[in-house]
Amino acid sequence: MAETSKRRQKKERVYRSFVWQKPLPAKKTSLQSPLKLWLESFKFCRRNLRPFAVLAVGFFIAALVLLFSGGGNESLIAIRDEFSQRYGAGFAGEVSTSLAMLSESVNALVNRLTQSFGWFVILNLFAGLSVLWLIRNLYRPDRGRKVKIREAVYFGPAQLVPFAALGLLLLLQLLPSLIVADFGAQLRENGVLQTNLEQAAAVAVILSFVALSFYWLAGGVFSLIIVSLPGAKPFDAWQTALHLVHRRRLPAAGRLFLFGAGATLAVCLLALPVGRLLPQWSEHFIYLASSCFFVVGHIYCFLLYQDLLTAKTLN
Repeated sequence: MAETSKRRQKKERVYRSFVWQKPLPAKKTSLQSPLKLWLESFKFCRRNLRPFAVLAVGFFIAALVLLFSGGGNESLIAIRDEFSQRYGAGFAGEVSTSLAMLSESVNALVNRLTQSFGWFVILNLFAGLSVLWLIRNLYRPDRGRKVKIREAVYFGPAQLVPFAALGLLLLLQLLPSLIVADFGAQLRENGVLQTNLEQAAAVAVILSFVALSFYWLAGGVFSLIIVSLPGAKPFDAWQTALHLVHRRRLPAAGRLFLFGAGATLAVCLLALPVGRLLPQWSEHFIYLASSCFFVVGHIYCFLLYQDLLTAKTLN
């Protein structure tokens, strides 16, 4: 009686080889739209504004000491005055001056970072690992204690060597596009690309290689999130990321591209009035705004990574 009274379970449908049957229904999963990821990233940042702000300001102060030596670039004031005389007054002149100053400020910042490239790389490695540690611990809904900001700096960079090794591997994927771009620049300087058609063809080839490199990097970005876990190995993180973006590499790459394009546009728009009014501090402002989007970008990638994990688990 005990056996007959047990509730019978419905037999589970499975695939059988060489048997004609209808395909099993699969759960349809899709990634969040880029706009929703943007909004969720800003919401997450706003909910945890204090720890992210303290961490960003701390690393910005370190950048002031190591990269900028604490002072402004007074030479940009003379360049601003020269552009003002060249383009004149009026709305069109102000716009032209602001755009020219934006280009000069970016070039000055790139030159400054190139001169202190070693400190720049080390600072960004520590900042990236600390931000990832903070995001992961703030994202967990079952955390039982308050997350301390100093712990992000203490324990986040513990995976510095695997993180740097994997980052170097990702940079190697950019070599094809860099080689093609350098080859195209040499052809143009030597007068080989003379007609507009030849130049357009060269630009199309370069852009195709850049798009291919970015497509390869789409999976590598998530391997950096995985390798930041304690005890993670670079090659294992690389394989896991490739499995994670399988058949979803193109949507993931599109969302990463849209974030990069949107963040770049936002930084440029914010830096336009600063370059016109306070040119000596425009480099610092561009770096500070980029640091803020550096934090938001890590949140954006982490949320996209969580979407990929959910989609892979349900399928």
